Amino acid sequence: MDLDELFKKINDRILTICETCDTFFDYVPQKLFCDECRNKKERNRNRKRRLDPEYREKQREYHRKRMLDPEYREKQRKRGRKRRLDPEFREKQRGFACEYQRKRRLDPEFREKERKRSAERYAKKKKGPN
Repeated sequence: MDLDELFKKINDRILTICETCDTFFDYVPQKLFCDECRNKKERNRNRKRRLDPEYREKQREYHRKRMLDPEYREKQRKRGRKRRLDPEFREKQRGFACEYQRKRRLDPEFREKERKRSAERYAKKKKGPN
């Protein structure tokens, strides 16, 4: 694409240029920055906010109030109870646990660790309480 074509597309509002990194991207009204620059700016803003002591204190205070609020705590308990009693949720959790245990039992490193641990336990038992 030559320069004349590029400028024509920019004038026709098909393309536009990012104000920070000068890359070309599709024209969207009132969009000044490309997605990469916009995300970078947002990440920097969030990082600054997270590290700001005042913001952190506000967050702590908010969560403290929420945890002390009996209505909120009861709502959380009900939600947890409802999930625990839900058969689909229980089956899913059981499936995860079974799959995890099965993978561990088949793992040679895990089996070797278990053998060593049980041998040490057996040796201690055989040796006695002394």
